Amino acid sequence: MGNFKSFLIMGLLALMTKSAFAQTGCIGSISGKLYTTNTTGTNYDYTGTVIASAAIPTTVCITSVGANGTCTIVSVPFFGTLSGSLTTYSALSNCPLDDYVGYLFVSLSLLGYWFIRKQSYRDICS
Repeated sequence: MGNFKSFLIMGLLALMTKSAFAQTGCIGSISGKLYTTNTTGTNYDYTGTVIASAAIPTTVCITSVGANGTCTIVSVPFFGTLSGSLTTYSALSNCPLDDYVGYLFVSLSLLGYWFIRKQSYRDICS
Protein backbone atom coordinates (compact mmCIF):
# COMPACT_ATOMS: atom_id res chain seq x y z
CA MET A 1 0.00 0.00 0.00
CA GLY A 2 2.93 2.36 0.74
CA ASN A 3 4.28 2.01 -2.81
CA PHE A 4 0.90 2.85 -4.27
CA LYS A 5 0.62 6.04 -2.20
CA SER A 6 4.08 7.22 -3.22
CA PHE A 7 3.34 6.39 -6.86
CA LEU A 8 0.05 8.30 -6.64
CA ILE A 9 1.71 11.34 -5.08
CA MET A 10 4.49 11.37 -7.69
CA GLY A 11 1.92 11.03 -10.47
CA LEU A 12 -0.12 13.94 -9.13
CA LEU A 13 2.99 16.10 -8.82
CA ALA A 14 3.93 15.29 -12.41
CA LEU A 15 0.47 16.32 -13.60
CA MET A 16 0.58 19.59 -11.69
CA THR A 17 3.81 20.64 -13.40
CA LYS A 18 2.31 20.40 -16.90
CA SER A 19 2.08 23.82 -18.50
CA ALA A 20 -0.67 25.17 -20.70
CA PHE A 21 0.47 25.66 -24.27
CA ALA A 22 -0.77 28.05 -26.91
CA GLN A 23 -2.96 26.69 -29.70
CA THR A 24 -2.10 27.65 -33.28
CA GLY A 25 -4.51 27.11 -36.13
CA CYS A 26 -6.27 28.49 -39.15
CA ILE A 27 -9.55 30.37 -38.75
CA GLY A 28 -11.75 29.70 -41.77
CA SER A 29 -12.94 32.86 -43.52
CA ILE A 30 -16.46 31.42 -44.08
CA SER A 31 -16.97 29.02 -41.18
CA GLY A 32 -15.21 30.97 -38.42
CA LYS A 33 -13.93 27.68 -36.97
CA LEU A 34 -10.37 27.10 -35.79
CA TYR A 35 -8.71 24.19 -37.65
CA THR A 36 -5.70 22.90 -35.73
CA THR A 37 -4.45 19.86 -37.70
CA ASN A 38 -1.51 21.07 -39.76
CA THR A 39 -0.70 19.13 -42.93
CA THR A 40 2.20 21.07 -44.46
CA GLY A 41 3.40 24.63 -44.03
CA THR A 42 0.33 26.84 -43.61
CA ASN A 43 -2.13 24.20 -44.85
CA TYR A 44 -4.64 22.88 -42.31
CA ASP A 45 -6.87 19.81 -42.71
CA TYR A 46 -10.63 20.38 -42.82
CA THR A 47 -11.31 16.88 -41.45
CA GLY A 48 -8.81 17.22 -38.59
CA THR A 49 -9.28 18.67 -35.13
CA VAL A 50 -11.67 21.63 -35.12
CA ILE A 51 -12.56 24.02 -32.32
CA ALA A 52 -16.27 24.75 -32.70
CA SER A 53 -16.09 28.51 -32.94
CA ALA A 54 -12.99 30.55 -33.42
CA ALA A 55 -14.91 33.59 -32.30
CA ILE A 56 -13.50 32.88 -28.85
CA PRO A 57 -14.19 35.93 -26.73
CA THR A 58 -11.15 37.63 -25.29
CA THR A 59 -11.45 36.77 -21.64
CA VAL A 60 -8.96 37.12 -18.87
CA CYS A 61 -7.68 33.57 -19.36
CA ILE A 62 -7.80 33.09 -23.16
CA THR A 63 -6.37 35.73 -25.46
CA SER A 64 -5.48 35.85 -29.11
CA VAL A 65 -1.77 36.46 -29.47
CA GLY A 66 -2.49 37.77 -32.95
CA ALA A 67 -2.81 36.89 -36.59
CA ASN A 68 0.35 35.47 -38.12
CA GLY A 69 -0.63 35.77 -41.79
CA THR A 70 -2.81 33.77 -44.13
CA CYS A 71 -3.37 30.02 -44.33
CA THR A 72 -5.26 27.48 -46.41
CA ILE A 73 -7.78 24.87 -45.29
CA VAL A 74 -7.57 21.81 -47.55
CA SER A 75 -9.95 18.90 -48.27
CA VAL A 76 -13.09 21.04 -47.94
CA PRO A 77 -16.15 19.33 -49.46
CA PHE A 78 -17.60 21.16 -52.51
CA PHE A 79 -14.99 23.96 -52.28
CA GLY A 80 -11.67 22.11 -52.32
CA THR A 81 -9.79 24.78 -50.37
CA LEU A 82 -10.66 27.80 -48.25
CA SER A 83 -8.53 30.71 -47.22
CA GLY A 84 -8.16 31.70 -43.62
CA SER A 85 -6.20 33.61 -41.06
CA LEU A 86 -3.35 31.94 -39.17
CA THR A 87 -3.88 32.69 -35.47
CA THR A 88 -2.32 31.70 -32.16
CA TYR A 89 -4.32 31.58 -28.92
CA SER A 90 -2.64 31.68 -25.55
CA ALA A 91 -4.28 29.93 -22.62
CA LEU A 92 -4.05 31.15 -19.06
CA SER A 93 -2.56 34.53 -19.75
CA ASN A 94 -3.21 36.91 -16.89
CA CYS A 95 -5.64 34.48 -15.26
CA PRO A 96 -6.45 35.62 -11.71
CA LEU A 97 -6.44 32.17 -10.08
CA ASP A 98 -3.77 33.24 -7.60
CA ASP A 99 -6.14 35.85 -6.21
CA TYR A 100 -8.26 33.09 -4.67
CA VAL A 101 -5.51 30.97 -3.10
CA GLY A 102 -5.72 32.88 0.19
CA TYR A 103 -9.46 32.29 0.47
CA LEU A 104 -8.99 28.61 -0.34
CA PHE A 105 -6.23 28.27 2.26
CA VAL A 106 -8.24 29.99 5.02
CA SER A 107 -11.42 27.98 4.33
CA LEU A 108 -9.55 24.65 4.23
CA SER A 109 -7.68 25.59 7.40
CA LEU A 110 -10.91 26.38 9.21
CA LEU A 111 -12.48 23.17 7.96
CA GLY A 112 -9.45 21.16 9.12
CA TYR A 113 -9.51 22.89 12.50
CA TRP A 114 -13.21 22.08 12.87
CA PHE A 115 -12.65 18.38 12.06
CA ILE A 116 -9.69 18.10 14.45
CA ARG A 117 -11.63 19.87 17.18
CA LYS A 118 -14.64 17.59 16.61
CA GLN A 119 -12.39 14.49 16.79
CA SER A 120 -10.71 15.74 19.98
CA TYR A 121 -14.13 16.31 21.55
CA ARG A 122 -15.14 12.72 20.68
CA ASP A 123 -11.93 11.36 22.18
CA ILE A 124 -12.44 13.26 25.44
CA CYS A 125 -16.11 12.24 25.76
CA SER A 126 -15.49 8.56 24.92
